[in-house]
Amino acid sequence: MLPTHITDWLKSFDYASYTEAIREAQPETRKTLEALSLSPESEIGEFYLNYGALSAPGWYEILEVEDLADMADYIHEEFELPERFIALTAHEGGGFSLMDRDSGAVYDVTFDEIDDMLGGRVEPVGKSFAEYLEWRRTKRNETA
Repeated sequence: MLPTHITDWLKSFDYASYTEAIREAQPETRKTLEALSLSPESEIGEFYLNYGALSAPGWYEILEVEDLADMADYIHEEFELPERFIALTAHEGGGFSLMDRDSGAVYDVTFDEIDDMLGGRVEPVGKSFAEYLEWRRTKRNETA
């Protein structure tokens, strides 16, 4: 479950029609999450089922849930990343945020840092999806 201070932050970016669409799409979102081996009851599941990508602004955007599978295929093929990784963001700017489905850790890496990340030489920006959202919140506040 996401911490209250994170859900309060996510709610502060509530766009009524977007939030309504997120809630109406919950059955489809559940299927998408499950197809990606992500539990709907997990932090990332709670995020996509109740808030959606627009609710977590930052200097680059989190992918919408329906884009996760295509981006996962892309990073596995193009960058030869292990199947346990999914991209949470697109690769604009020469890097992306990657979540390790096995550990739950999230990394924010440039293309040049991928080998170091795989070798354990890059620390995650969050040891969980909630910590990743906290990192995004902090980064956004630093640039605001």
